[in-house]
Amino acid sequence: MFRLILFIIFLSSSVFAQGEIPSYLELKLHTELSEIKSNLESDITTRSIGSNIYKTNAPKTAIILTPSSSGSGALIGNDGLIITNYHVISNDEGVSPLIMVGFCTSEKYDPNASDTIFRAEVVSYIIKKDLALIKLERNKIKSKNYNVEPYSIETDMNNVLIGDDVHAIGNPQGENCTYTRGFVSQLRDNYKWYEHTANIVQTQTPINPGNSGGPLISNDGKIIGINSFKRTDSPGLNYAVSADEVVAFLNNPPVIPKITNSNNCKYANEGKIEEKENYTLRKWDMDCDNYFEREDVDYNKDGYYDEYFYDENKNLKDELIIAWIKKNGKWVLQYNYDNNEDGVTEKQCIDLNDNKKQDVGECKNI
Repeated sequence: MFRLILFIIFLSSSVFAQGEIPSYLELKLHTELSEIKSNLESDITTRSIGSNIYKTNAPKTAIILTPSSSGSGALIGNDGLIITNYHVISNDEGVSPLIMVGFCTSEKYDPNASDTIFRAEVVSYIIKKDLALIKLERNKIKSKNYNVEPYSIETDMNNVLIGDDVHAIGNPQGENCTYTRGFVSQLRDNYKWYEHTANIVQTQTPINPGNSGGPLISNDGKIIGINSFKRTDSPGLNYAVSADEVVAFLNNPPVIPKITNSNNCKYANEGKIEEKENYTLRKWDMDCDNYFEREDVDYNKDGYYDEYFYDENKNLKDELIIAWIKKNGKWVLQYNYDNNEDGVTEKQCIDLNDNKKQDVGECKNI
């Protein structure tokens, strides 16, 4: 009994003030509470909410490529509907003739897993709001159908407050599937930029060219805006077309005219010449569909083309590159075949007898 009293006094000296002798029930309660607190602390993690936002939403964030640009998008329908910016899927002549789409993954970026193998067609757009709706062409998909839960869109912007955490996933400057985080800086109605006017969400969440068309995401995983533009002279001023504009667009998407061949096969016979700063580019639209399947490059602008790039299956990847090389003191053509379009040449032929075809002994697998 004497030992028990000493033990209780010892406990009280470390937990309770001197002179306060706790009862047995108080000691029992304190022990139980300590165990509960210990169990809770073992389950607490300091991992940011951003890791969960990325893991959940990256697989529904699109990588969008066209012949003239790259950008981002957000999957919003189980049938393959994707919301993005109009300027992502357009060019100087209107809507881009080819749109290829890939998707991020929930883990570390893998270019093979996020390959742009999906073709997409334009469903609708509204230039004034800089919004566009595209849809995956499932009959042209090389792999199995893409099947993830689409994004939800915030339908009441009153739920979005100044100072709220927001998250962005996109493809800035070709750095695909990049996550950034910031705050809502302000909500601005009828905001004007370039030729556009729309309600916008101003944020200091870092975005850059390539983020355009990607989602601005709330902590509960909803799209509150489509990242669209930034002030280049002020890195902290970034803007997204507000979710209420997106909802209005989706509820009443404008009917767009059918795309027609506007060049009348001009570039099938003559090619289109583009003078760049350091080289000359000649592009060919052989079947008059507004997509250039072949591009020739004159690197030193001497009037002779040095390389010819062929994308005959029209997916923004070259399966054949022909180049002039010097062999045994003679200029001959070298044919580089990338049949699986992974960026690596599998077969190479050198036209040693200059008959513009590959004869036996002129080709090798590499």
